[in-house]
Order: sequence, then structure tokens, then C-alpha cells
Amino acid sequence: MQRMPRCCTPEDIAAYSRCIAELRVDNFGAMGARMMLRGLGIGDAPTEFLDRVASEHPQFGAGFGSIDRPSQFKIHAFAEYSVMTSGGGSVNGSLFRESGLNIGFGLQAPRWLRAVRLPINAHVERELCAEFQLLEALCEALASASAVAGASLDAARREQTIGSVEMLITGSSCASCLCALRQFRLLWPNVTLAV
Repeated sequence: MQRMPRCCTPEDIAAYSRCIAELRVDNFGAMGARMMLRGLGIGDAPTEFLDRVASEHPQFGAGFGSIDRPSQFKIHAFAEYSVMTSGGGSVNGSLFRESGLNIGFGLQAPRWLRAVRLPINAHVERELCAEFQLLEALCEALASASAVAGASLDAARREQTIGSVEMLITGSSCASCLCALRQFRLLWPNVTLAV
């Protein structure tokens, strides 16, 4: 936890990456990821949300969270958000992403978040993780909704954005995605996350 980035600078993210490399870990498992999330101030998603999403989306049906190890199966991430932007507008919606599918990036690198190369599966593109893609898309949605003509979207304006995001993921987040969740919290400090 002490090596989690304290800000979104390349130096802080590199320090976390070095720590993960020294630990030789890609994934902390379900319990370890939950402990990390709680340490980052990310709460548990409400049971009503989990039940509703599972009933509406077959990817999240019975047994989706039973895998407590890395696997070759597709990981899915779903989120609902309700946010008041710094400009006074509101943005509500939902997002769905599947690992491995490059939705929305095209040939463009992620703008908001930085993935971390993991030591065991070093050749896996972590920008294609379901939760990374979802968080990057959510950052874009919040930034677009917060944009005011002629004004930059600096930290002060992002701090004025308030709201909540509830996420459901079909597996335990890898160490890179835990870092992406941390980066999201740093970028949008008054938008609560529940996973």
C-alpha cells in the first residue's frame, strides 16, 4: 500500500511498478485485491447493484466471482455512474468493457491513466484489461461533461466534480488495474468508487 502512487506523476507510477517487480506479483487474488481496494478508500458495491447487474447481464451471473486466480477467461467490467460536473451539469450512465477488446482507443494511447507492466505476464497489454478500459472511458466521459469552452480541466476543476461510480468486475483486478483505480481516485478525488 505504501508504494501506491500518491499522485499521477510518471515517477510515482514507476515506483509502484518497481515495487510490483520486486514482489514478482501480477495479481493479489480476490482477498488481497479487496484489502488493497479498502486501503485505497474504495468500498464494496451495494448488494442491490450486484444483484441487478447479474440479473440483467449474463456475464455477471452465478459463479462469476468464483475464480480466485489468474485465468485465460475473459474478464468483464460494468459500471454505473452519477456525477455532477464542475460546470454544474450532471452526467449519468453505464459502461461495459471486456478484456482484450480495444473499444474506444483505436490507435490512440490512453490519455488519463497509465498501465503498469507486470513481472510475470510482462507481454500482456494491460491497457486492454476490462477495468482499465472502463476507467479510461469514464475519465473521458467525465472530462467531456466537465469541459467548459476556453477553460482547462485542471486539478481544481476535477476536484469540483462530485458523484459516485459502482463497478462490478468478473475477476480479481491485476496489480496494474489496482493502480488504475488509484489513479482514477487521484484524478477525480470527489467521485466515490465502490467495486
